Amino acid sequence: MNFSPQEFQSIDLDQIDFDDRLTNFSLSPAPEALTESIRTLGMVNPVGLARKAKGYRIVCGHRRLGIAKKLNLTSVSAFFIGEDLADEELITFNLQENRSHRQYGDMEKGGILTLLKKAGVEEDRLVQEYMPLVGLEKSKKLLKDFLQTSQLSHGFQKLLHDLNVSLRIANVICGWSKASRDSAEVLFSILRPGVNKWRDLLELIDETALRENLEPSEIIQWAPLQAVLDQSNMSPGQKYDSIVQSLHPRRYPLLSELNKKIAGALDRLSLHPDTLVKTHKNFENDEVRIEMKFRNVSELKEQLNRLTPAVGSPAMEELVGILKRLD
Repeated sequence: MNFSPQEFQSIDLDQIDFDDRLTNFSLSPAPEALTESIRTLGMVNPVGLARKAKGYRIVCGHRRLGIAKKLNLTSVSAFFIGEDLADEELITFNLQENRSHRQYGDMEKGGILTLLKKAGVEEDRLVQEYMPLVGLEKSKKLLKDFLQTSQLSHGFQKLLHDLNVSLRIANVICGWSKASRDSAEVLFSILRPGVNKWRDLLELIDETALRENLEPSEIIQWAPLQAVLDQSNMSPGQKYDSIVQSLHPRRYPLLSELNKKIAGALDRLSLHPDTLVKTHKNFENDEVRIEMKFRNVSELKEQLNRLTPAVGSPAMEELVGILKRLD
């Protein structure tokens, strides 16, 4: 595709179709520095427009034009790339124009590829021509994953983008039903966890749903979970921790029951607070570790005086017996 931009011209803002957002790929707001620059210096860099029957379509510069409108500018400097161009041509020009300085997030990449597919571009061309253009390796499997982002609402895509959640983590949601996607959007909009916590909670919900043959939305709508979300006196982080604590026993009932039994046995040992008895987190072996923290001989003796009778107690026999039965 060959484009021959013409010389710059001054164009009145009221001649530009701001509702035509075909090439507006960004899910991020305009940087405040850009707003201040335009406020102080005006529109230094021209925007790219395409003529149509009445007025102009925006090809490059959506954010700058949005700022100009917000600042009540009446006109901007613009160049033109043609008239009555196909959607694919407009999208391609934007991508080429921004190629040297623009990096896209996963949700933005999915949006661009979806727009190109809607514009009639065949999947083989999407893989060969356009995936490298947005910074992706050529892969039909990867293309399918990125096209699935169209299943998510614009608001959910923006949330994922804002929190820097990769498609690798979010992809599981794309395969959920609309009801489950909507429930997840509400949940994560409230919690707004970091990437690792996002992944862990998603896995917990998805695995619980699969285990119980339920929709993920039914797990999210579970009364104890919703009760936590409704707590106005809890921070998002506290809500996250409470939800995980509620869901974990439901996902791992046997593991949860073992933890309760071991916690009970440890409590009955009546050890010194600085004497720690540790078992393997997932009970992959029957080893028991005892750690003592002390600063002087007196503190060590105090702990040993409580540890010695605990070694021969029924509680210790119970603890070892529980672990042995796991072999």
